Amino acid sequence: MKTSFNRPQNTETANDTQKEGFSVRKKLIVGTMAACAVFGTSACSNEVPRPEGAPSYEELTPFQQQHFFELNEDGELVSSEEAYYQTMENLYEAEPTVEGFQQFEAGLQGIYDDIQANGWGHPYLYPSDKTYEETPPRVTLHFTAWPEEAWDKSGLDFAESQYNACMNGACGSASAYIDREGGGYKLIPDEKVANHAKSYSKKSRGIETPAFLAQDVSPEQYEGMIYMAAHWYLKDRPDGTKPLTEDEAKEYIIGHGEITELKHEGDHTDFMLPVADAIALKFRALTNEVIAGRE
Repeated sequence: MKTSFNRPQNTETANDTQKEGFSVRKKLIVGTMAACAVFGTSACSNEVPRPEGAPSYEELTPFQQQHFFELNEDGELVSSEEAYYQTMENLYEAEPTVEGFQQFEAGLQGIYDDIQANGWGHPYLYPSDKTYEETPPRVTLHFTAWPEEAWDKSGLDFAESQYNACMNGACGSASAYIDREGGGYKLIPDEKVANHAKSYSKKSRGIETPAFLAQDVSPEQYEGMIYMAAHWYLKDRPDGTKPLTEDEAKEYIIGHGEITELKHEGDHTDFMLPVADAIALKFRALTNEVIAGRE
């Protein structure tokens, strides 16, 4: 059975770089980072106007306001209204289309055999020994918290980095990886479970994409994540399906930060609300268009 999130209504990593794995995000929250010039990241943003249709910064919960970050002049991570608006602006610029979805599926690479052949097939990672509690599973979204020099990594590069991280005691993986151009890589077979979100690993497939902070995720990456989610959604329902409602889309697409805030599980802040819900609505529009075209 599907687990409800009880959403609030208008309330409140590239070898050594990733050797501590996904726990790097916690260090981003409590620590300081090198100056913006070192990372060359867009996290040091200029003032950005509120995108049309985006909830205002004041409408966010305190948790959400506190965890949209930018780097200040001292290289410290600070909460930022501009970072939130830039995140939403990038997302709203994403325009997933049926033609784009078809091109994505044509180029989608299954690289699990390559991962095994390279010796990175640690059973806890690719695949894990878990089984899904929900069938078909949902989708949880993640970004890597990598500095900009690592953003050009491919799916195989991601698999290698996470294997090396696991050898250093921090095991985390994903079901699929979306590169900076929006291309997709399946890291494990669809029926296998990746260790990406604690208990939600057994309820959802995980998608990773390279970025340092939320506002670094590009429109092309958003499109790739939406295409990957639609691919799984439709593949899991070969006999057809009725159009998705908004609530169904929001239940299917989960942000890792959403789990942290609403389920108090973990300390990750990637793809919090309202970003996850906005992605879900774009996913819904695309998926329903594909469904309509198949009737």
